[in-house]
Amino acid sequence: MSRRASSVLLLSLAATACAAPEDDAAPEAAAEDAVRVDARGRTWHRIGPVKKVSRMVKAPSFTEAEIAAIEDRKIERRAQRRGLIDEAPSGQTAADGLFTDGVLMDGDDGEWYAEPLEAERVAALVRAYDARHAELEAGEGDLEEGMPDVGFAPKSVRGSDDRVRKTTAERAAFPFSAVLEYWIPLTDEACEAEGEAPGCATICTASLIDDRYALTAAHCVWDRSEDAWVYGDRFALDRGELCNTSGCVNVNGRWRSSNYDDGLFADFSRDYALLRIGSDMPGDNGHFVMSVLDEDDGATLKDKRHYNYGYPGDKSPFGLWGMGCDIDYVGDERLGYACDTSGGHSGGPVYYRNGDTRYQTAIHVGAAVFHNTGPIVGEIRAWVLSIM
Repeated sequence: MSRRASSVLLLSLAATACAAPEDDAAPEAAAEDAVRVDARGRTWHRIGPVKKVSRMVKAPSFTEAEIAAIEDRKIERRAQRRGLIDEAPSGQTAADGLFTDGVLMDGDDGEWYAEPLEAERVAALVRAYDARHAELEAGEGDLEEGMPDVGFAPKSVRGSDDRVRKTTAERAAFPFSAVLEYWIPLTDEACEAEGEAPGCATICTASLIDDRYALTAAHCVWDRSEDAWVYGDRFALDRGELCNTSGCVNVNGRWRSSNYDDGLFADFSRDYALLRIGSDMPGDNGHFVMSVLDEDDGATLKDKRHYNYGYPGDKSPFGLWGMGCDIDYVGDERLGYACDTSGGHSGGPVYYRNGDTRYQTAIHVGAAVFHNTGPIVGEIRAWVLSIM
């Protein structure tokens, strides 16, 4: 996370949120007071009025022991996914090997809702998406333009900073036009509480994966300490903006996994959210494709050259910074990598290039003990496609 212009705000690794689109996911007709049916015929269960905060959320830090405890909890999830146990963990559904989470929606009516996923419908959506985006898994992937024609040696994230800044012209071209700044203005009171001048903002990064949808980190939209959605101060349902060098578009829908806050602290592999914008991004000339590669494809992932770019608040001048790096860890439904990052990179894409296509393999959410890390996109595609 970062701060915009003169305000560098370190956005937190708090929880994920996502809101309803203006026409096809917003609740319409009520079968009863606590249940709404949207235009697609999907049933949403009302939780109650949205609890809002306009403040900075602090990124949690995890000790090695805490990370081990989080990853131990995933043994049940992996066993259930492989059909070794019958019952899905709380809030989750499995059928025919499909593993998905429930969905929490930040509704356009000031309420928020939950929906259990229909596994058969989601499985059909996944098949259709894969038919459109056949992934080439052989080889290491192509070098991103502007990067040296050499392999990337593993390095400590606490070592020298090797990030480079993209120019305005480079940001206008794909794939950098699809790496978006996610900006949420904070109230004057929130800015003052953080020791910042009025007009400050929380900034994350997001990746465009369709004309109207973008992935980001859950903690960019959800404050776990307050158990509430993060809102801006420009209007009643201000969910912030997504911006590239050509302009900005308001976010009008946000969703988060129902399992992001299922313990005393959130884990890296659950820190994901989906955003929807009300119109196409200015200068839209392409988007990232969600990779099919998951935890079982560790060797393939490690063979590919990866990249991460974001909008860090500790860099001057402010802009899009990033680098290429190696994948050095695959497990527990997350990737570990040696790309340098800092506050503001949260929610940005970890991806590789194959020809003209960029396959997103992870969402950057923060720093583990030995590397930077984020949830594997191949593990959450079903959840994303159930909403789009």
